Amino acid sequence: MYTLRNEKIMKIKNSRMATPKEIAEMPPRDAKERFCEVVQRGLIDLGYVSNMVAHHMGNDEIIKMFDKEGINLKRLSGDDYEN
Repeated sequence: MYTLRNEKIMKIKNSRMATPKEIAEMPPRDAKERFCEVVQRGLIDLGYVSNMVAHHMGNDEIIKMFDKEGINLKRLSGDDYEN
């Protein structure tokens, strides 16, 4: 499972074993990492997450998010026309 903290631990482990001190000195996981983890582990329904994100994000934020990922939301939803 991918989290930024696990990635840092693996980078250390690839060269040698991480010490407990090195692990303890790493910053704690933030809410974003916890959120991704519970979704990846299937602990929360993906449809619920999608609705929650759409409810709490503004229209411009949603458009930027899809654009950053290279997804044309209008075309995908069948609304690819000018208003």
